[in-house]
Amino acid sequence: MGLEKRSRSKLWAPLVLGLSSLAALFPPVVHGSQAQELGAERPNILIIVTDDQRSHGTLAVMPRTKEFFQDRGVSFTNAVATTPLCCPSRTSILTGLYAHNHNVRENSATATANFNPQLSLQRYLDQAGYQTGLFGKFLNHWDLSQNPEYFDRWSVFNYGYWKSQFNVDGVQQTVYQYSTDFVASQARAFLEGTETADDAPWFMYVAPFAPHLPARPKPLYKSAAVPELERNPATFEQDLSDKPPYVANRQEPIADIERRRAKQLRTLMSVEDLIADVAETMNVHNEASETLAFFMSDNGFLWGEHGLWAKGVPYTDSTEIPVLMRWPGHVASGTVDDRLAANIDIAPTVLDAAGLAPSPPMDGRSLLGGDERERVLLEMFGSKRYGGLQWSSTRSEAGGYQYVENYDPETGARFVEYYDLGADPFQLTNLLADGFPLNDPDTAPLSAQLLQDMHCSAGSCP
Repeated sequence: MGLEKRSRSKLWAPLVLGLSSLAALFPPVVHGSQAQELGAERPNILIIVTDDQRSHGTLAVMPRTKEFFQDRGVSFTNAVATTPLCCPSRTSILTGLYAHNHNVRENSATATANFNPQLSLQRYLDQAGYQTGLFGKFLNHWDLSQNPEYFDRWSVFNYGYWKSQFNVDGVQQTVYQYSTDFVASQARAFLEGTETADDAPWFMYVAPFAPHLPARPKPLYKSAAVPELERNPATFEQDLSDKPPYVANRQEPIADIERRRAKQLRTLMSVEDLIADVAETMNVHNEASETLAFFMSDNGFLWGEHGLWAKGVPYTDSTEIPVLMRWPGHVASGTVDDRLAANIDIAPTVLDAAGLAPSPPMDGRSLLGGDERERVLLEMFGSKRYGGLQWSSTRSEAGGYQYVENYDPETGARFVEYYDLGADPFQLTNLLADGFPLNDPDTAPLSAQLLQDMHCSAGSCP
């Protein structure tokens, strides 16, 4: 079946009045500085986003993914999720904005309702003539009776591995197939369908649920061997007196961590199959060489660092994410980029490649140029796992520092942390609470800068 454009006046009749009132605020897509150079030769766009996949120790079970993305593209070894939580991060990926600017700040139906499609990557690409597809998890608690705007084809769901509820092109249904396999089949069908309009580029966003908990590998991989957990120094940390109370009060047994980790890795083996299927389909139709592709996660995950098992905290393995990018002829194969990169950089990179300029501007910056940031803002507006914990943080470029302000949601009291990442990459010693005041950095300018960043507006953020 071809990918003829659907009439959004029929799909989105209840929203017509609301969207038309926004027309003056969000003008039509305009061409960016690269438009004349690229002309009509815009790349296809592929973004694959896993759920809760940490940067370190997960790609070992995904050799074909490494071969397709890492060996034939660039690895960003210092990439972070600016809000390490599913829904805010996914919105940042699609809008290029920090959470305080896109206003999807937590995982809830109320937060998801704040998502503004007018600011989204799919809107820019759809209006520029791209064929658009969304397959997998979109935003947490997405109302499946609603069709995601600016997509021509979609199969969207919220969670689960088996017997999941999907909205497939406007029809709600129960899918009994393993969800990762179903998402793969939908992605393949979309790619096959784009061949009927081969002169138009396509944008496909693919988001399996894996390795989100509770991780449930399919029977083929249920007992598959996984690498042993290589524990870093942060997993052996005993003295937590320099950490906030929520760290010391919530210590996870390492045996439980190892058991759940193994299941996570086994679900990623199905993601590996999905990526192999997508890559093969693109190769068959000679699309791989014309596609800018990303593989990434929405946030990191702790495997026992500082005694924790989770996401949503400011520490390295919670905030760092895998980000791999390939674009044959434009990105050198097998390269490493240690710039401070972030999830907010994906949308600006895509628009840069497509020769499109966002209006209003985005917080992120294109990864295709040589632009480097000195710092990035990390922010969390309430972690339910830790009793509503809120925090803000500045993380500097590689080998620099991380400054964190934790805010008690009940009393408003602050607990402040500072880590010298060059001397202490595993964040074992908070210099502000180690009992040696002579080594304390001057935090006044750091706090002032953090406060400014927390309220920065789009286009003026770090």
